[in-house]
Amino acid sequence: MEETNFEGWRCAVLRSGEMSAYVTLDVGPRVIGLEFEDSGNLFYVKPETRGRTDLTGYNGYGGHRVWTSPELTSRTYEPENSPVDTWIGQAQDENPSLTTSYGFRPLLGPSMLEKTLFVSPFAGGFELAHQVHNVAPAVQEVAPWAITVMRPGGECLIPGHVTTPMPAAAKLPSRSIVLWPYTRLDDPRYTWGNDAIRLQQNPLIDGQTKFGAFVEKGIACYVTDGFLFVKRFGADLRGQYPDFGANFEAFTRHDMLEVETLGHMRRLATGESVLHYESWFVFRRELPTGDLTAWFDDLLEETNRLRFART
Repeated sequence: MEETNFEGWRCAVLRSGEMSAYVTLDVGPRVIGLEFEDSGNLFYVKPETRGRTDLTGYNGYGGHRVWTSPELTSRTYEPENSPVDTWIGQAQDENPSLTTSYGFRPLLGPSMLEKTLFVSPFAGGFELAHQVHNVAPAVQEVAPWAITVMRPGGECLIPGHVTTPMPAAAKLPSRSIVLWPYTRLDDPRYTWGNDAIRLQQNPLIDGQTKFGAFVEKGIACYVTDGFLFVKRFGADLRGQYPDFGANFEAFTRHDMLEVETLGHMRRLATGESVLHYESWFVFRRELPTGDLTAWFDDLLEETNRLRFART
């Protein structure tokens, strides 16, 4: 496992073609950086905590991390300030076609939930497995929650829903948008389109906003400075997701934007685990103008040919 210094921390660097992912070893674990050719770091790193190894309590370093849902202060915001264990190995049901998987695990905290991040390069991107393992003597109900903090100035997009004429028997709702108490529907950072839901990161707007949804196509994007970051993730209609059934969420404020995905809620007995997968891709690409329905369909096909995340 190659090591380097990145953003002030000792990091493992993993490569896939022109992509490089940097995983912190002194704290975390967090994928603190993702670069594609000359993109610079596509992820946000909090200036006040950059490179720090002397902090206590919970600290938002930035980058990508494994969290747990539902969002509980005592469990979700568990500190990650100590060096992590690293090894070459695979998650419990890892695909054997992945030749090398790198495991990263922090010290066990008081929640007694052991959170492990597996990063596996493949031709064209990275697969990430987020494993939550219950070592407490009691059952815990939890879902893996994967949060990627993107650098400012970009825009997050998920596919919209194609509307159809209402048949006589269609009396029940077919989808939902999840909103937080501080979210305003007239926030100018949103575009509520039929082809896409778009959320801009605007450094000039200080207020926070967040929304969630069940994204049936299992894809979300963040575009910034001519680079397109793509996440593929699971979308199981039979699964139970937290936050009113959301498998995707996005949050932004003046300095960053979070692209978040969630796994299934599970009641974990002692010794049981739940896994949540994402696949990451980066392209040098601008957004087209006009309707994005066909653009999303093409992007789905393109990433399918490379690899996409499992449920």
